[in-house]
Order: sequence, then C-alpha cells, then structure tokens
Amino acid sequence: MAISLLAVVMISTSCKKKCVEPAGVTSSFTYEITGYVEGGATIEFTNTSTSATSYLWDFGNGQTSTETNPTRVIGVSGDAEVKLKSTNGKSTATSIMKIEFPF
Repeated sequence: MAISLLAVVMISTSCKKKCVEPAGVTSSFTYEITGYVEGGATIEFTNTSTSATSYLWDFGNGQTSTETNPTRVIGVSGDAEVKLKSTNGKSTATSIMKIEFPF
C-alpha cells in the first residue's frame, strides 16, 4: 500500500513541474537622448521586455551590456542600430531599433 501512495505523489509532483512553463519572452525598449558630449550623445535605455531574466544589449559600436536599463554615450556620426536580446533560459526574443539623431 505504501508503494502505491508514493507512486501517486511522484506523478503529481512530476506533472506540476512539467505542466508549468515559463511565459514567452518579449523584447522591447525605449530610449531618451539626455545630453550631448563631444562626438556623441548620452542615451538612457529603458527595457520594457516581459518575462525575461537576462539581457544582452549591442549598441552597434562595439559596446555591449548586460544591464537591465543601461546608459551609454553613442557617437552621432550617422544613425545607430541598437539590439536587445532578452531571455529567460527557455525562451529568447530580440528587438532592434534604429536611433536617429536629430541633426
């Protein structure tokens, strides 16, 4: 009798682990140019991704970051393409945004 009860508990526990999946990740962000320095603009990025636990930013100029909401100086010699890869270990999403400098 004890063996049958143990089997039921194991199946129930296994189903809980197997049936609960993490939510799918979305990747998105906004940015604000907060100032200008010689040869560049200071940009604050706000991560609006959902269900992610880690992030990889690529600022298109050789700089990367794993911060959630980084601030960077990016050269203003033309527009910049910024990528954000968001993941939770099971799901990954990437967003890309072109930053257009106003001059």
